[in-house]
Order: sequence, then structure tokens, then C-alpha cells
Amino acid sequence: EVLELLRINPETNQKPYDADLFKYGDTDEDGDCLRARDEVLMRDSLVQPVLQRNSNGCVIKVVGGEWLSWYDNVRTKDPQDLQIDHLVSKKQAWVSGASEWNKEKLERFGNDLGFAGSLVAVTTKMNGAGEKGSKDPSEWLPPENKCKFSQNYVAVKYRWGLAIDNAEFQVLADQLAGPCGDQLIKVELVPN
Repeated sequence: EVLELLRINPETNQKPYDADLFKYGDTDEDGDCLRARDEVLMRDSLVQPVLQRNSNGCVIKVVGGEWLSWYDNVRTKDPQDLQIDHLVSKKQAWVSGASEWNKEKLERFGNDLGFAGSLVAVTTKMNGAGEKGSKDPSEWLPPENKCKFSQNYVAVKYRWGLAIDNAEFQVLADQLAGPCGDQLIKVELVPN
């Protein structure tokens, strides 16, 4: 149902894409000394994470825990095995409407901790250029948990008012009506 609410527009690239405009990792939105990467690692750890603190007692880094990279169902206890993936990549957001946003909105998207499906801890292999990179679902789906990925992808696009192109729509519609039809995952639609 939410997929039907998304605007279908071709991707646009009228302004040059610059990933740095999203300021990923440059901000500490809640003032707790942790940037987005460590916030996600702390949130997604399956056990109590091990934290590094500075001399003031402020947590500055997650150095241990246990995580499940749900794109490939790989477990790890080493945070260095993980990258934080923008489930809807910054480049995909850019060509879907973000190129028209002001710098504050770009930064909020780049560090979106308000919806757990926006930023996801996954293995470096799954997020690398040979795998997902900046591809959309018409070009790449994870080897595991395709339904969860598809549902979260639609939710992120909806949350940020981003468009999808015809190829994305077709793949997502096929996924959500086909193999995912009986596997609906509760995705809370949180406006940004």
C-alpha cells in the first residue's frame, strides 16, 4: 500500500552529486558524543556493546559487541567488519529528489537515526562497490532478507518524500506482492 503512495519519476541528475553534502558522520545530533556510525552499532548490537570513553566519561566509540548483518546473515563481534549502509543510498536519494533539498535536510538524511531502516550495520562485502554500493533494488537485492530490505526501502523513500523510477517500482511491486506477500514485516512509517 505504501509503495502506491510514492511518486514515480525518472531519476534526475541535473546537479552534480557530492556525497559530502550529506555530512554523514560529521554530526552528533543528540549531543552524546557519538556520531551516526557508533549510534547504529550501539543500537544494533545483539549484546551489551563495549564502549570507549574519553577522559570526561563521554562515550566516543563502540569497540565491541555482536552484530548480525542481515543482508547476508553474517554474525560478527568485530565492529571493524561492518560498514553503516544508507539503505537508500545517498546517491539514490540525490537522483530521487534530494538534489533539491537544503543543506540541513541533506544532513538529516545522511545521519538519519529516527528510523532504524535508514542506516543499517552490514558487512563490508555487502556494502561494497561490487555488491550494493549505490544501486537501487532494480539493480541489486541482498542475498538474504529481500523482503525486509524491500519493505524498509519503500519506508525510507516514503519517509523522505523521495520518488522511485519505473524499474524500482516494478521490482519492489513484484517482491512485495510475490515472495514477500505473506511475510509482511511491521515497518513503522515515521515522517522525518
